[in-house]
Amino acid sequence: MWFYDTTINYVGHAEHWDHVEIEGDPAAHDCMVTYRRNDIRLAVATVGRDLDSLRAEITFEEETPI
Repeated sequence: MWFYDTTINYVGHAEHWDHVEIEGDPAAHDCMVTYRRNDIRLAVATVGRDLDSLRAEITFEEETPI
């Protein structure tokens, strides 16, 4: 997803959350935002961190039962 020359990747689904963790600097377009509810990771959004986005996607796939 592109927003004004900035790529934002989003993995998972967080319609409601009670805690957000921000790693990095959003103003520098280099961050990872993790959305949690009851200590369960629901979604991850990344800006400028494609590898972190891929890792989150793999983890979500591994944690999701078939």
